[in-house]
Amino acid sequence: MSSTTTTTCSTASNIYILPIQDAACALPNTGNATSIMSKCCSPAPPTTYDNDCGIYCLAQEQSVHDLLGCIQANGAVTEPFCSGNMSATATAAVVSVSTTGSGGSTGTRTGSAASGTHTGGAGGVRKVGLGVLGMVVVSAVWGGGLV
Repeated sequence: MSSTTTTTCSTASNIYILPIQDAACALPNTGNATSIMSKCCSPAPPTTYDNDCGIYCLAQEQSVHDLLGCIQANGAVTEPFCSGNMSATATAAVVSVSTTGSGGSTGTRTGSAASGTHTGGAGGVRKVGLGVLGMVVVSAVWGGGLV
């Protein structure tokens, strides 16, 4: 017999502790949260965290206020939470990365130079999360052939 591990999100999860320290908004990753975040987060991609229990994105090229407004206007009225003050924007740079392959597409990724302040709320930073984010960006830069 094989056993499967199922991760359940509960009130004891850490979704209210974002894995970055920058201006960002997040949602519990339930229902149509991925769709809402994909619609509102451009150019920063939405990212899941805390065993896929939460989904967040940086307030890239928009204020926290504007990002929160978009999330709420698209159906997540009471669930979103944000870090940074309402006029803050993310400090991480958007880095263009050229990808080669059968599709020949070009995408964007956020840099790891994120620094910022968190004001109030139940946010914080896990050093492991920052380390992982840094490793992902470094591997994308070195492995993806940043031009």
